[in-house]
Amino acid sequence: MPLASLAVGLLTPLLGYPAWEAVMMEEFGFLEQATVVFLLAALVFWILILRRRRSLPVRVRWVMVLGGLAAIFFLGEEISWGQHYLGFATPAAVAKINRQDEFNLHNIEGGWGNLFNNFPRQVMLLGCFVGGGVVPLVLRPRVRRIQDPRSFWFWVVPTRRLVPICLLAVFSTVPEHILNKWYRVADDSYLGMAFVDSAGEFKEYCYAFVMLLYFRSLWRRLPRPARAVHQEHGAPGVFTGG
Repeated sequence: MPLASLAVGLLTPLLGYPAWEAVMMEEFGFLEQATVVFLLAALVFWILILRRRRSLPVRVRWVMVLGGLAAIFFLGEEISWGQHYLGFATPAAVAKINRQDEFNLHNIEGGWGNLFNNFPRQVMLLGCFVGGGVVPLVLRPRVRRIQDPRSFWFWVVPTRRLVPICLLAVFSTVPEHILNKWYRVADDSYLGMAFVDSAGEFKEYCYAFVMLLYFRSLWRRLPRPARAVHQEHGAPGVFTGG
């Protein structure tokens, strides 16, 4: 799916600017809606994890709570807390300080907007770079030795399955920065559509995808209910990694 996501980003500009903008960039286009779907699916796995939270070390439970709250905030901001679907008007007090006249926090003018916009982005960028790049690729021998489910790091460290989408998230805006620094790219050119105009939305899409795979990975690592294991194998519940 990371490769398919990259292919979509590179091929849809071939449709031409009007079609590309309608398919990819509008409020109900592919990138926005796929981001919402990924976050909703991530929250489903988060709820499943919380239902079996007693299988987790106490510190990991707190990490899961923070991760779920981050996903809720991400989802709420992405849909302007329901405004995109319900169509309610932006309160005057919010519209006055919101760059895009939307009911959200990340478009607020000034320092608070930077706090709710740039800070979460930088945290996700760091998490993807370290958790999806450095740890599984550079520190792999050490990670492989963490096999004790009582360990905090057994749960928190991502698996190698997250590497492709994490690296895609980290490097997705590199072409945009290069082009903006060294070239003048027209909005309706292939380079503009594939690497500049869509870069920010595509990065958010990747971040949502990372959250989905991360929560799913944690859910798969949880011990299976004893009853289900007994029915399948005739044995008491055992821990099954994933």
